[in-house]
Amino acid sequence: MVAERRALPRAIALALALAPAIVLALAPARAHARPGDAAPAPRPRLMLAAGPMIGPRVPGEVACQQQGGTEVCEHTGRFFGVGGDLELRVQAIGPLYVQTRGILVGNAKPRRDRVHAGLGGVGLGLGAYSRLAFIRLEYLVLATFGPNTYRPPYTSDADGGRDVWGHSAGSLTGGVRLPAARRTAIELWVGLLVGPRSNRTSVTDELSGPRTIVSFTAGLGFSFDLIEGVAKPTTRAPTAPAKGSSAGGPPR
Repeated sequence: MVAERRALPRAIALALALAPAIVLALAPARAHARPGDAAPAPRPRLMLAAGPMIGPRVPGEVACQQQGGTEVCEHTGRFFGVGGDLELRVQAIGPLYVQTRGILVGNAKPRRDRVHAGLGGVGLGLGAYSRLAFIRLEYLVLATFGPNTYRPPYTSDADGGRDVWGHSAGSLTGGVRLPAARRTAIELWVGLLVGPRSNRTSVTDELSGPRTIVSFTAGLGFSFDLIEGVAKPTTRAPTAPAKGSSAGGPPR
């Protein structure tokens, strides 16, 4: 219960940490360009990104007992996702892209202490992408797999607790992009995940009942421009006539 009370302040701190990504993603590509500088590369029309990710993290149930004068705590019914995601981005207008993403993670917690073997899902959202940063907001449809039962702390009943998750969640994600080779970039990102709903049943009445999971996700991705943007034709400014010359010909 204490871990769940701390979830909201952590979520607010994570959202504030994403603010620099918002500014960089929406800023003009060359806000301080000087006359004569080369024009910025056009934004790609279609991008593909993939890579490993972690999250969400759900603390589960904890109970503590005094053993030999020392307080010993046991955590069960936990979830910590480790896996990967695959994302496709289609340019809508300017820096805005419509994106769809698939995720698949397994539960990295020990088998005897975990609930659910893993989590998969698909997402649809809208993001702002620049050369150096991005921010996206998406809706996710999620589904768990594996047993939704677990052993409550300090019990021998392997099915004494149950945690049933819903399917709807929302995510706010921001990150930095490091251009690598032509048409490729390395992306480091972190996100706030709100949802899905969880309905836990446990021998501990205090932890039973519905709740909304608030957690995080993070990842290291690699993006590739499948379809490059088309550069706008450049026009040269007319040059001024030389001093002392006239339209009628050379000075006499």
